[in-house]
Amino acid sequence: MDPGPAVRRERLCLSQSRVSQLLRSLESRIGARLVERTSRSVRLTPLGASLRDELTPAYTALLDVVEAARARARGVGGVLRIGFLGSLDEEMTGLVRAFQRDHPGCEVHTVEVPLADPFGPVRDGDVDAAIVLAPVREPGLARGPSFSEAPLSLAVPSRHPFADRPSVPAEDLAGHPLIRIAGPAPRYWREAQSPRLTPGGRAIPSGPAVGTTAPSRVSAPSPAPSRKASRAAPRTPPAAARRPGSPGRGGRGTSSRAGRGR
Repeated sequence: MDPGPAVRRERLCLSQSRVSQLLRSLESRIGARLVERTSRSVRLTPLGASLRDELTPAYTALLDVVEAARARARGVGGVLRIGFLGSLDEEMTGLVRAFQRDHPGCEVHTVEVPLADPFGPVRDGDVDAAIVLAPVREPGLARGPSFSEAPLSLAVPSRHPFADRPSVPAEDLAGHPLIRIAGPAPRYWREAQSPRLTPGGRAIPSGPAVGTTAPSRVSAPSPAPSRKASRAAPRTPPAAARRPGSPGRGGRGTSSRAGRGR
């Protein structure tokens, strides 16, 4: 709302009065006049012009230091490397674009991490954070926000006995081999994604082990697999794993916006 011309004139007078006070204080400290005042103009004296020219580089450098500190405090500078399993879906890609739009000073690199070692690149510092499937119980790593939560799904060949079912109770997996995840991924994590026992304690046979995401998406050769929901199976929401207090490469960790997106 416009304060009106009278109020604007009053504010201008207050501002000019403050500047005059500062100038008089500086002149008193230096011991000489820095400006020449007449009824029609105010201009720098030779000493004042010299002081201005000598102070300008220092003042500019001070502004640069303050702005750099502000950028570091906001945590939006440098390069942020985010690892992920498989491929980034449209929602996650949208979050990355939104982060970069809001923080143009931070460059985001996305890197696929191996299914067989989802935590290794974070621990080794190859990525600043990784979006992996829960659970995350790794010493020296912190779990960030969860992005979504859904039951495990089961991929089976179209001729499999489960292919015509809309969903499969986890207990029915007994006796049907499941593809396993190869190490060095921790055992608790591998078994959360491909359990060896049903909730009732019945054994689930082991199928071949895979170390990358693409082969793990199918459980048998063609015909194409069919995906089914697996009822009563544990939920494994994607979550961010990172080193506590770990900065990005030239910046700092992920934005809180990423954790609110899913």
